[in-house]
Amino acid sequence: MKLGTTLILIYPIAVGSFVVQSRCMPESNEFSLLLKNHRAELQLSVRQAATKVGISHSTLVRVEMGKLPDISSFAKLCQWLRLSPKKGLESLGLTQSRPR
Repeated sequence: MKLGTTLILIYPIAVGSFVVQSRCMPESNEFSLLLKNHRAELQLSVRQAATKVGISHSTLVRVEMGKLPDISSFAKLCQWLRLSPKKGLESLGLTQSRPR
């Protein structure tokens, strides 16, 4: 669905017994800012940080730009940031629906 110049998409993601949905894809989100700040604090390049996390540098660049990571990358990034998956989802601007 397109409203004006904003593309609205719904991304269902299964996490445990919950299904979460994002109603829109933000250009920047708290998760991307957490990643950038953590990488800056450690004085790591994108490639260095991606190697430490165990993901490709292109994935890290995309996530830092506000894109949603796949579930495997999300788990690795949460672990690197020392965030619970729940806090990670909240920082991405995702909300939980009821368990199925």
